[in-house]
Amino acid sequence: MPRQCWHGAAAYHGAVRQLSADELVHESEATAALIEDLVRIGALKPDSTGRFSSRDIARVRIAQSYISAGLGLDALEQALAEQFFSFDYIDRFYMEPVARSTQTFAEFRTSVGPAAVDLGAIYAAFGLAEPGPDSHLPTDEEEIIRAFLDTWGRVADREGLLRAARVNGEPVRRLAEAIVALCYQTLSMPHRNRDLTFAELIRMVADPARRLAALQPRLIVWLERRHTEQVMHRINFSELERVFIEHGWTPPRSAEVPAIAFVDLSGFTSMTEEEGDELAARLAGRLQNLAESAVQGHHGRVVKLLGDGVMLRFDRPADAVQATLEVVDGAPSADLPMAHAGIHAGPLIERDGDFYGHTVNLAARVLGRAGSGQVVVTDAVVDQVDESALYFEPLDSVALKGIANPVALYLASRRSSPG
Repeated sequence: MPRQCWHGAAAYHGAVRQLSADELVHESEATAALIEDLVRIGALKPDSTGRFSSRDIARVRIAQSYISAGLGLDALEQALAEQFFSFDYIDRFYMEPVARSTQTFAEFRTSVGPAAVDLGAIYAAFGLAEPGPDSHLPTDEEEIIRAFLDTWGRVADREGLLRAARVNGEPVRRLAEAIVALCYQTLSMPHRNRDLTFAELIRMVADPARRLAALQPRLIVWLERRHTEQVMHRINFSELERVFIEHGWTPPRSAEVPAIAFVDLSGFTSMTEEEGDELAARLAGRLQNLAESAVQGHHGRVVKLLGDGVMLRFDRPADAVQATLEVVDGAPSADLPMAHAGIHAGPLIERDGDFYGHTVNLAARVLGRAGSGQVVVTDAVVDQVDESALYFEPLDSVALKGIANPVALYLASRRSSPG
């Protein structure tokens, strides 16, 4: 099944509208000649009165993208005639398009006032191309962009406005790419080498694909709400605790600092060079699953994957050591190569879900001193851990690249028995 089948796989259907040929030209931003050509080759199929469906907008846009990418109209006609390809299924995977505005994008820019100067940068931060001046935005896009400018423009300067666009755009882009790829790999790729006609393949995948497309928007809204609740609960608790401590209503907590851990798979590069990218992707997925499972019970989270490794953040150094040991010790059982890890504790700078600063840099340097199967930590970690279940074997103090003074390192492990 062509990969293009999955553009828009995270969409759902709305009310279908009937369109005249002129309305289809306007809403798809195509030429009348292209509409006529697409009818001629069978990509579009108007009803007996010559009217089109609003779902034909997706068909026109897909055809435009194919032609712009170098697939000629003659090639599309031949593929349709030989039933190698069909436009009939496309509307099953796309959200019902919203009607377009009567004003041009240039007129919309003027209407938003001074914020218009940043519209191009804002679209780029969202990960989208800026519309042409003569194009007509969907009415919901006009509403969302205007609301975004008005809402964030009241509380943020230009840098903050662009950051808000980037914080929203980047994860959604990555999510869309990942979901489309997963749908394609799960539903279509298993059938690639089977002797199936295109129509047979569509019949096999259409129903599950349609259900997945309908689920995705609801799933995203639910997950965003749940994660927002968790973050807000943490912030509210932290602020309330601060007020209680300031008024003497509760004793202050013992001073603890967060910790960063880096875990890498040993021999990953040479293994994947021999076995290929498919193996690399599988190993990265297994490592992520193992890390996510380990951090759940230890007040930590997976910050990001790093190809053959993963970056973890914890509230407490003791939790960092416990969870990281679980990842490193559990790698062979998870069908992974041996792993190794480095941990450092100290202040963190958080920005847009990622962490920066000296603590992160030092943890990454310590990782380079860990051998296969080892978890190596700094003295800053050891000083914060008071748990009999953990043991720290002193190693040499070492000079690390970019670090001014030698750093005392320890090999972390679990004690065979308490004491």
